[in-house]
Amino acid sequence: MKPFVHRLVPFFGLFVAALAGLGATATAETATPVAFPNDCTSATEWSEPPATLRRVNAADFSPDEQKRHFSQLLGYYCSGDYMRDITKVIDRSRAYLAGRVRGAHAGEKLAIVLDIDETSLLNEPNLLGGDLRLPPSGENDPCNDPPRGCGYTTWELMGKGEAIKPTLKLFHEAVAHGVSVFFITGRFEDNSAAAAPAMRNSTAMGLHNAGYDGYTCLFLQPHNGKSTWDCKGPKQPAGFGKGYSSTGLYKFAVRQAIADAGYAIVVNVGDQLSDLAASGDVKDIDSGPAEASFLLPNPFY
Repeated sequence: MKPFVHRLVPFFGLFVAALAGLGATATAETATPVAFPNDCTSATEWSEPPATLRRVNAADFSPDEQKRHFSQLLGYYCSGDYMRDITKVIDRSRAYLAGRVRGAHAGEKLAIVLDIDETSLLNEPNLLGGDLRLPPSGENDPCNDPPRGCGYTTWELMGKGEAIKPTLKLFHEAVAHGVSVFFITGRFEDNSAAAAPAMRNSTAMGLHNAGYDGYTCLFLQPHNGKSTWDCKGPKQPAGFGKGYSSTGLYKFAVRQAIADAGYAIVVNVGDQLSDLAASGDVKDIDSGPAEASFLLPNPFY
């Protein structure tokens, strides 16, 4: 079966839009801290895909430009369009999964792969506190530094992400039909904030708190020479503990190990191209060991 990918096309233009829409008027006014609104009462009406500052240094843009960008993102989020767009993609993944479950042959081991952040868990409180982009400041910054939000590692260690309900629905349907669910996150097994297994434990706690119980395995990215492979069935790839040069390569290696263990990965869902392709390039998505790949919108980072 030829793999395919479903995505919301407008979101591939966000990075370009940031450069074209904001860069033309960029100034050097950016040394002044910008106080952003942090709730939906200050949102502007959503009318077009927002220009995102991901991979763009916010210091290159004036305070007014940053505020305008933030208001666009907040408007998209607060209007409900963000979650509606996620639901559209997840509904297609659910339909594909249902068809594969109905058509599965005896003994076929079906599996789905899910990313975690902004795919399974929504980091809304921290995103709103961090101007809707990650990292809001330093990765280990505490959570008492308004209006910047927590550093992203600090936040992840708290295990407070909220379930993205459409993804949780997909998850429960998979588990109910005996489909194995593998979480492959870009979170690091070890980092400067805490030694393993602190991140693994907090991630597992966050999944449990959000209602993700009954999954098969949880994979975190090896880092600083530390890794954990406690998944029965799939064999650890050679050199896994040494880490990878990119998140895309790491995720691809894990998916391949799952496929090599005899699983048919029928659905792969993520919010970044690196969740779906080793190269992180849209043209390579079909080359991954998954029948159907689904890219969720993420204009925030």
